[in-house]
Amino acid sequence: MDLELSALTDAYLRHHANHRSEDFWAWEEVERRVRADLAQAWAVTQLLVEKAESDTALGYVAAGPLEDFVDGYGDAALDVPSKTQAWAPSSLMFSATRC
Repeated sequence: MDLELSALTDAYLRHHANHRSEDFWAWEEVERRVRADLAQAWAVTQLLVEKAESDTALGYVAAGPLEDFVDGYGDAALDVPSKTQAWAPSSLMFSATRC
């Protein structure tokens, strides 16, 4: 796992949970990466979904980066999970976002 990406996603979820201003940079960086390109967007979104430890955190990711990912990349975004079937079925959290 990319340690930089792991630290970013940890700070993003921590910012959501604790509303610490010192973690706001993570929200900005996730936004930047989701808008940068499909591969970066998927990498950060996938890891955020995997790391979300509560329904509230998952909802935050679903309403933020995951929604932006689908809105921003359209059909291409919808094809990505089918190309990563080794990941998608094993993640109950991901399955919950697809309902």
